[in-house]
Amino acid sequence: MGSVMEPLQTCPKCGAPVRADAARCDACGARTVAEPPPPWRVRAVVGVVLVLFVGAAIWGVGWVKGQWSGSPTAVGSSTTAPSARATTTPAPPSQPAPSTTTSRPTSTVAVPGGSRLCDKGGDLRAYAGTPRTSCSFALTVRDAFVGAGGVGDGSSRQVRAHSTVTDTTYTITCGGKALVTCRGGNNAVIYLLP
Repeated sequence: MGSVMEPLQTCPKCGAPVRADAARCDACGARTVAEPPPPWRVRAVVGVVLVLFVGAAIWGVGWVKGQWSGSPTAVGSSTTAPSARATTTPAPPSQPAPSTTTSRPTSTVAVPGGSRLCDKGGDLRAYAGTPRTSCSFALTVRDAFVGAGGVGDGSSRQVRAHSTVTDTTYTITCGGKALVTCRGGNNAVIYLLP
């Protein structure tokens, strides 16, 4: 007695028996196996996932940098977080008490957000005020401003500063009293604080 091969599946459209290895129904021609997605759809899904991943990574790096950079530094304030022990420790006796007759303002002035501290040395702290302003250029402008007699007295001064990034010398206008703002060149912004 010969064995009769029983179909392993039935057509989803007409219900006719279909061989297990058949891609289409012999009775009605309907597909019996799922058709793979077209290659463009697979590439589109992979592209969207990749864009979302890269975007999340960029956002995460920006968030971490924002958390680590802290808030703007104010004149007369410390760049580290205050602690209870630091506020209760008296100043050493060798340091004189702050004078109230200084020519510089005693109010706290905040540097605009997004500025980068480039150097604390000298009489003035230099900050790069925009992402396209390099710290080396900010320090060059600070040195030119101090060399021209600038001390933050409120008067406006023009200085010449050479950028090693663009290999160009620019005319920069600086002015301000508590916060000296210098602008010029290729949209450079530099903040100087006593």
